[in-house]
Amino acid sequence: MDDPLVSVLMPVYNGLPYVVDAIASIRAQSYDEFEIVIVDDGSSDGSSEAILGIGDPRIRYIRNDSNRGIVYCLNMGVSECRGKYIVRMDADDICFPERLHVQVQYMESHLNIGVCGAALHTFGARNEVWNPPSVSEMIKVIMLFKSALYHPTVIARKEIFLKYRYREGFDAAEDFDLWERLLESGVEMTNIPKVLLKYRLHAEMTSIAWKDKQEVSADKIRLRQLKKMNLFPDAKCMGIHRQLSRNSNFNELELRTAAEWMRTIIHANNKFVRYDADLLKLYLSRRWISLCGNSMVKGRQMMSIFLLGPRMPLTNLKREQELLEQSVG
Repeated sequence: MDDPLVSVLMPVYNGLPYVVDAIASIRAQSYDEFEIVIVDDGSSDGSSEAILGIGDPRIRYIRNDSNRGIVYCLNMGVSECRGKYIVRMDADDICFPERLHVQVQYMESHLNIGVCGAALHTFGARNEVWNPPSVSEMIKVIMLFKSALYHPTVIARKEIFLKYRYREGFDAAEDFDLWERLLESGVEMTNIPKVLLKYRLHAEMTSIAWKDKQEVSADKIRLRQLKKMNLFPDAKCMGIHRQLSRNSNFNELELRTAAEWMRTIIHANNKFVRYDADLLKLYLSRRWISLCGNSMVKGRQMMSIFLLGPRMPLTNLKREQELLEQSVG
């Protein structure tokens, strides 16, 4: 039998009651030249019986005798994949039927792209659409603060995964670590501005269960990027930087510190030129507007604080709109 063009890589650990539906969404794809490589990390909840009971010859099931962790499973799975492309999938999410067709077609026609994600639709705890940036330079800017690709939406060329691999030591942020290293190595990334995955939000998911560990790991990735601009934030500024990656409510002192820290980042980038200057300022100015809008500080006091932060100059409104259209899916 010829090797398939696509390998869908799915690590599983105690995946009931969701894993059967996740596999069903792959089997129902409009594109059918694929295999499903499932690495079971020693499940004890009946996941193995449920998976083996599906009986689809396209499923290649690998089981660890003990729980080895997500990084081990991903790297083992990458080695087992036979496809030209590896598609990531989690055991609790749902693929839209056209996902593989859309992403494979895109990769086949964009040979410069190494990794490609997509937009997603959350369900369960919240019902939202998350649209990541599509332009590689904006992805790099956002990666200074957080991951700009949603891991279970990704398709990548197999040789990239084989060369760079996931790394231990970045609990619940192994994907963030990998994407940042790939960008640093010159691998071009993008996101398709189309919803291709239903992302389940629930209490048992890794990003919630391991939230504290994830933040520690993410801080290591943020800090190594800041150091490349000769920035060595103290605990206060590092805390502000972390908060800039999410929708936090800032008090007056935090807002003033954030304004100073944002200006420091812009100044450092002007010197070391690691990020597109316009896109960095656009991202920070948009974050600043959001922070001020969500703050409890109001009235004239807020206006005086707002003027401290980064803003696209009024004369650049047309340029700002162009950047937004280019960078956001």
